[in-house]
Amino acid sequence: MGKVLTAFREVVLIFLLAFAFPLQAYNAKSMGSLLSDPPTAISYRHFVVRNFLFFDGHRGIYESHWQNSSRKDSYHSYRYQFQGFFGLNDFFDVSLFSQFYFNNQGRYAYCNVGDLTVGLDFQLLEDDRYLFFPGIKFAVREIFPLGHYQLFNPKRAEMEKTGSGCFSTQFALFLYKQYLFFPNWLLSTTLAMQYQFNSWVSVKGLHSYGGGFGTNGKIWVGHSWQSLVNMQIFYKNSLFFSLDGLYEHMDASPFYGHPGLSFYGTYCNTHQPSSERVSLAPSLGYQCPSGIGIMIGNWFSLCGRNAEQFSQYAANLFYIF
Repeated sequence: MGKVLTAFREVVLIFLLAFAFPLQAYNAKSMGSLLSDPPTAISYRHFVVRNFLFFDGHRGIYESHWQNSSRKDSYHSYRYQFQGFFGLNDFFDVSLFSQFYFNNQGRYAYCNVGDLTVGLDFQLLEDDRYLFFPGIKFAVREIFPLGHYQLFNPKRAEMEKTGSGCFSTQFALFLYKQYLFFPNWLLSTTLAMQYQFNSWVSVKGLHSYGGGFGTNGKIWVGHSWQSLVNMQIFYKNSLFFSLDGLYEHMDASPFYGHPGLSFYGTYCNTHQPSSERVSLAPSLGYQCPSGIGIMIGNWFSLCGRNAEQFSQYAANLFYIF
């Protein structure tokens, strides 16, 4: 019994020590948030691994006049996303994003992989170089269409959507700055802007952009723009609160070909109008000196136009080395 108590005390002591010492400021810049990538490039021989788990309830849609309505075909989606950032030099790193979906509605379920993203991050300026000037990171990424996007089973329909079907190129710019306003309190701010160029995609049957029975044609997927503002408050660089605000805009996606027929025998409207959406993502997190941490929060839409209304619960288990 004495050996058991001694071992228990040692485990408790190790646990308390792991949460007692503050992290370096470098870790605060490398963890990112629920919606934002790390705002700084990962240095040579270091890496950051982030494991996200999203639970999404597809609860409605925003119509063309910014009005929301419920969905009769609402379903639940579980999404796992792996994000890895690996430092290749002191000023740039390579990033890799992969994801897996499990969707279900009643007795119907579907699982498949999502699209794959590979990119490079370049550190143009460190945030501590100048007193009032932010740090700057530039990122370029390519999205490879590995997810399922067409020839859906009519019984599952949109539940089978796990990809876009098109190749995409992203260009992103990150501006960030950190402020130490009390001995143990740190404020981190990030402004991220991203533009995405999308290619055309051949579609058949029910697909990610609509369609119906006999649909056969091409869609020129509209380009998209998003801007994100993030604020994080750290206590001893370990316990932190984060708030993301995201604005998304997507251009119209014209369709060329045979539109196909709906369940009612009418021609499908496969043309996708332009869309907008505003969302928020508050979260709480903790990281111990070993580099392992966890982040838990909620990502939900506030308003939108021709877009999906959603609410996601998210958890992020990350490791900084």
